[in-house]
Amino acid sequence: MNLRVFCNLLRFCGSVLAFLLLGHSTLAQNGKKVDEILLPIDEGVRHGTLENGFSYYVRKNDIPSSYALVYLAVKAGYLQEDDSQISLSHLLEHVALKGTKNFPKGAKYYLDEFVEGGGTAVNGQTGYDVTIFDISVPLEKKGALDLSLDIGYDLATQVVFDSDDVDIEREAVIAEAIRSSGREHREMANVVPKMLGKSFFSKRGIGTDQVETVRESKLSDLVRYYRDWYKPDLQAIFVVGNVNVDSVVTRIKNVFSNIPRRGDAQLRKKYSAFAPSKNQLIVVPDSDQKGISFKVYVKFPSQSVSSISDIKREVTIGLYNSMVLERFKEIASRPQPPFRFAHHFFQKNGVYGVNGVDVLATFLSVDSVSNLKSELISVSRELARIAKYGFSEKELVNAKDVLRKQMLKKGKSVTSKKLIDSYTKHFLYGYSMLDQAVLSDKMQDAIGTISLGEVSKQANSWLKGENFDFVVLVPDKIKEKLPNFSELKSIFEDIPLPDISEYRPVNYNEYNIVGVESSMAPSVNYRRKVNGVTEVMLNNGIKFVLKPFRPSSGRRDDNLILVHGFANAGAMQYGGNEYFSAIASFDFIRRSGLSNLNDLELSKFLEKNGIELSPYITDFSTGIKGSCDSSRIEYLVDMVCNYFNNPIKIRSAFDNWKSLMLQRIMQRNVDEVFMDTVYSCTREQELSLGYGDLEKVDFERSYAIFREQMNANKNYTFVVTGNFNEDFVDRMLVKYFGSISSVKAGTNDVGTVVVNTDMVGCMYGRDIKRVCASVDGATVHLAMSNAFEYNSSNLFRARALECILQDRITFRLREEEKGVYAVSVGIKCIKYPNPRFVFSINFKCSSEKAESLINASIQEVEKLGKNGIDADIFGRYVGEMERNTSRLLKSNSFWSELLYDRYFYNVERFTEVSNLSVSGVNLFVNQWVKPNKFVQFLMIPTENCGKL
Repeated sequence: MNLRVFCNLLRFCGSVLAFLLLGHSTLAQNGKKVDEILLPIDEGVRHGTLENGFSYYVRKNDIPSSYALVYLAVKAGYLQEDDSQISLSHLLEHVALKGTKNFPKGAKYYLDEFVEGGGTAVNGQTGYDVTIFDISVPLEKKGALDLSLDIGYDLATQVVFDSDDVDIEREAVIAEAIRSSGREHREMANVVPKMLGKSFFSKRGIGTDQVETVRESKLSDLVRYYRDWYKPDLQAIFVVGNVNVDSVVTRIKNVFSNIPRRGDAQLRKKYSAFAPSKNQLIVVPDSDQKGISFKVYVKFPSQSVSSISDIKREVTIGLYNSMVLERFKEIASRPQPPFRFAHHFFQKNGVYGVNGVDVLATFLSVDSVSNLKSELISVSRELARIAKYGFSEKELVNAKDVLRKQMLKKGKSVTSKKLIDSYTKHFLYGYSMLDQAVLSDKMQDAIGTISLGEVSKQANSWLKGENFDFVVLVPDKIKEKLPNFSELKSIFEDIPLPDISEYRPVNYNEYNIVGVESSMAPSVNYRRKVNGVTEVMLNNGIKFVLKPFRPSSGRRDDNLILVHGFANAGAMQYGGNEYFSAIASFDFIRRSGLSNLNDLELSKFLEKNGIELSPYITDFSTGIKGSCDSSRIEYLVDMVCNYFNNPIKIRSAFDNWKSLMLQRIMQRNVDEVFMDTVYSCTREQELSLGYGDLEKVDFERSYAIFREQMNANKNYTFVVTGNFNEDFVDRMLVKYFGSISSVKAGTNDVGTVVVNTDMVGCMYGRDIKRVCASVDGATVHLAMSNAFEYNSSNLFRARALECILQDRITFRLREEEKGVYAVSVGIKCIKYPNPRFVFSINFKCSSEKAESLINASIQEVEKLGKNGIDADIFGRYVGEMERNTSRLLKSNSFWSELLYDRYFYNVERFTEVSNLSVSGVNLFVNQWVKPNKFVQFLMIPTENCGKL
């Protein structure tokens, strides 16, 4: 197939996804074709423009009911910078949140002080052509919303440019750039400017900050940017939440009408991200790249949604993606498949998130240059097969079923976040503010109207053939071995279209419920009501706990039944190579199929029926998680029992799993590899499998370990939460779980877990461990592990200490040391095999500042031990915990996690916090936290390895 034919293929795929007009001739009453009718606008939003040009959007919405979202949007970002202001739009976002005329200590400080109990959130984000400041504020505190609007006013027009504060935020922006650096950043920096061609977007790079420009920038250039672009006709305020719309609009008019109209600023130019480019090969060599990633992008101008035909186009994209995905998955699941890791899909804003450019993308990952050509030919043959024959009616029916299920699972509940995102797009880009509930209904309706004939007839609609790019990510050491552009072109030319036959869809089996033999009489040891739940203990050792209630959190799992079974066992029972066989066991069994279904059939059945099911293993536990709606609960329970009684053992599934794991290992970035070094010492979670570890996994032993772990059912407990009929589920679980064979003699229980002591980590005193990599700065991870008393009180104290130290260390490193963008402080409490906690501090910075920032972090921990916790800060934390707990009590997943903690760890992790005290947290610090025991883990640039 020559390149022209391949271009035609890609044009065909693009036109399929575009779907344009479907050609219906039915007319509406107004004379327009049905497909051309505009979708209804959201009538609930109050939208207007003040005399000074300032815009506002206000909408009442009660999901969630206790919070309101307040956004200030400015139509200015990276594209509005001149050559002396590169990346200063991002710096301005930081400086604005640092302090304004009426709120000199920053928006977050005043909101937290006013609300007292906390619960507020203030953030900023800078894009190519927009800057957004977003505030989340609890409505139960009267006046909090008004304060948020006052803060919005100050951000819009009263930013203070204190030179010291600017310097602090300058270093924070630099640290943020270092934090986001790595292989992915280097890929974007190489690829995006070339893909965007002559677009002005390419001249502003990829929207990431150039360190030297920010460091050397002038304060006057920053102030000039603010004065030029932060003006009322380029600004809008958005308020969405359980609010009185009339009152909020009146307040907005009173506050924001005071901003004077300005006519002295520059006119804002509109730039298009889409720019036609010649067919090109972009090679990105990188020393951290393990395998070869080959990508083909076909670019399209983005299209908004405003009519029925637009809805059909969007639905067609979903159907197309689903059909290709299923076809590629089926091919990859075959024994010795022609390719294992290939994807083909249409993605909105698909050039690394750039708004305005959609892509048809084909991805292929291989482990060597020698496999690149053969697998690329196989992928291109499948795309040619689609171009020649399209899809079958069966494939379309299956895709429609999947899409309907996905939409049903999402539900019709519209969150405030979804609404406010719609309104910001209207303000920024002129997109229609559609009624989200109607939009969901229209999408459901559109699914049934789309036929294969209508999809297939679309061809040669958008592209001329010069808007695609070949991108190859390759290890630096083998870049010279890659095929050149001509050789890649010849790969497609070698494929004769007449030799390609039609794809024959596989006939997939449906899951057969195994059921329970009537001769098996399950027996109940006891059934009792305790602490608001029903406990049922069966004579075979399995316990289940029922918590029926009606969740109302507004989350997707409100309409589901959650099932979580767990036992105290785990991979740490095994030593040497067996540990890696244990870690692998549950993952490869999960990919082996179940009952009469192979892996692909099982995946399709679960997706089609809205069931999620996943067995898992950690170092000290084993379990199985699942969810479904009430109509599928028997399928879910039967499947759980099958994992106990009849797990599948297939060698080809194991081989495919190893190939998948190899691919995952190749795609891991330096941060993930670095954290493996950390976890190998802290052992706060199970180890990831590396290249050498895969060869240690034995098929026979791994399967045997899975059986051993599932046979540990004399301490298996299942918690079931959600909206269900308790009597019905109780009887069904007794019947099914009672059929599981009794525990084998000798299986370990909670009190006798055998731990491989050679696998326990290396947290013994202060030490420094270095990892050298191709990074732009230093990654610091400080970790301290110590034994402690594992109980509910200490868990609460650890959580309080974590939050308080998060604020203290962040303030010290960012405000005083001027060296970081963000700090992550964590305290993970571990019960098995011996109670201990791991206290960690993680941040990224320049290599030169790493040592001083490490010392500053440890000093803050030492000062806390010496001076204790500030009572006011502690009170704010307790108030926020109480607020969050009352909200979480409506959540299905919250109750599932609470019961897991109760029955696995024997603690009440989320009980009332009234007994939490300053003295108790200070006692925890003095008794257990040892600053002199921190181990320092450093990932630094290769060139600095000998300097730190």
